[in-house]
Amino acid sequence: MGTIKNPKILFIEDEPEVVEMVKEYFNLRAVDVLSADESTVALLKIRKQKFDLIICDIHLKRGMGDYVIEQVRKLPDGDESNKNTPIVVMSSHLDVPLVKKLRTLVQGAIVKPCCPEDLFSKVEKFIFSSKNKKIK
Repeated sequence: MGTIKNPKILFIEDEPEVVEMVKEYFNLRAVDVLSADESTVALLKIRKQKFDLIICDIHLKRGMGDYVIEQVRKLPDGDESNKNTPIVVMSSHLDVPLVKKLRTLVQGAIVKPCCPEDLFSKVEKFIFSSKNKKIK
């Protein structure tokens, strides 16, 4: 009999205190959270492993989240590709031009500040959907 792996998300955020709060909250709910604080690190992780969800801030200390999102959607197809992984934007910088630019690339947007409980309730449908559960 196989075991169900914990869902794995990539949290692209450059505020360490926000990352730690989200990691703690999600880990208690059996969700593994990996983080990246800049666009190049995020893209390296995205190319190396498969995630069930990507949560991405827009303004990072180094790089822009919208660039990361665009690059993810350009990845080649494949079982281990994140090309079709759900992406949720979490940012305090959500303006109309940005929303229009990203609307076909992301599955949702959350305005910061946002507590971990609210974030979890808005993204749990992506991380616990039956199609995202993997059996090893």
